[in-house]
Amino acid sequence: MNFLPFLFRQKSDKKPPCSVAILAENTIVPQLATAPRWNSDLDDAQLKFLSGFLRGAECPADDGSRWMDVLNVAPSIALAIMVEVGLLAPAPLALKVERLFKATEVKAMLRERGLAVSGRKGDCIASLITADQAGMEAKLFRMAVFVCTERGRIPAEAYLSREAERQRRARQSSSKLLSLALCWRSASRLK
Repeated sequence: MNFLPFLFRQKSDKKPPCSVAILAENTIVPQLATAPRWNSDLDDAQLKFLSGFLRGAECPADDGSRWMDVLNVAPSIALAIMVEVGLLAPAPLALKVERLFKATEVKAMLRERGLAVSGRKGDCIASLITADQAGMEAKLFRMAVFVCTERGRIPAEAYLSREAERQRRARQSSSKLLSLALCWRSASRLK
């Protein structure tokens, strides 16, 4: 079972809470005080982390994941810094529901409330929030989903565009090299 252990890890339903509210806990405040402050020129690791929040996402767990190595701080600290400098913000309720629940779960919540269940996921979410906004806010109070602000969206999208272009060029270069290798191999067989 040592082969690709990440494939065999048990997924946990419990995710550690990660929100700006955790800054009040004693474990985060000292770390945040000593964390490096990022200036406006974010490196690729920081931009990749930021781009993960373009459509809204939960904070990755502080479990020794790859983010700890590349960001040099825990993901929760990186998130807190990005919120502090205005690159990320807590997601609105509709986006939280969209990110945290599958369409079938949203429809089940609609059934519980005796509401119409047909339609797309977005329509069902809108109906659910319209019918029971306070209940949904209470249900999702501890769930922290963050999204890029306009200030964060611009560099994140630029980073993704650069990465897509870099990958396109790498594929193109690989194709050329493979073509040359095949031509050389064919030519050497003819000799």
